[in-house]
Amino acid sequence: ALVRILFGVVWLVDAALKWTPHFINGYLDHLDEGAAGRPGWLQPWFRFWHDLQSPAPRAAAYFVAAIETLIAFALLLGVARKVVFTAAILFSLLIWAIPEGFGGPYTGRGADVDVSAGLIYALVFVSLLFLIADGPDRYSLDAVIERHHPWWRRVAELKSERADHPSQISRGDALDACRTASELESAAMAGGASGPSTVPGYRATGLPGYRATGLPGVTIAESYGAPAGPA
Repeated sequence: ALVRILFGVVWLVDAALKWTPHFINGYLDHLDEGAAGRPGWLQPWFRFWHDLQSPAPRAAAYFVAAIETLIAFALLLGVARKVVFTAAILFSLLIWAIPEGFGGPYTGRGADVDVSAGLIYALVFVSLLFLIADGPDRYSLDAVIERHHPWWRRVAELKSERADHPSQISRGDALDACRTASELESAAMAGGASGPSTVPGYRATGLPGYRATGLPGVTIAESYGAPAGPA
């Protein structure tokens, strides 16, 4: 979480600079800097992006500023991390490939090759994407949203929720477990067993009138009705 938040501060500072008149009014000049000194076979690439945005350069500049601001706040708050990190990788690569000119110029002299911030940003986002594979970040807004809306994990996490989580157990599985437990109980009682505690698959729940089924997160009432609640 600390790396994410610190990186969010960096993006917030960078986004604030994008809202200044210097960037907004000189957007096309900044865009064309990437083409300077690049080989001729790369010029069509830079010309395409220049021609695409030249009809409304101020609108394009505001769009870039808005995207960077959204990324900054998403990093600081930890919201929609999987989607935001993936989109930010692509955005950072575009920064590297257009205004930063692929980190050139490439003249054959090592001193003229610049790795550039865009490529570094992309690599940091890739690292953050792999970090969230360890599970939810409790210091993020995603963790709060996931508690109330489990489906949000598909937006925020790389890994889906464990199949044995109580919220993932279907009603059919729970009822099957209840029937199986009922049959085992009847068999044990018919054989003279001392009670439910001797039946395989049972464990104490600590709740009067309820017994566990052996299926994680499912308990049954002593009357063997529908699942009564989580163990």
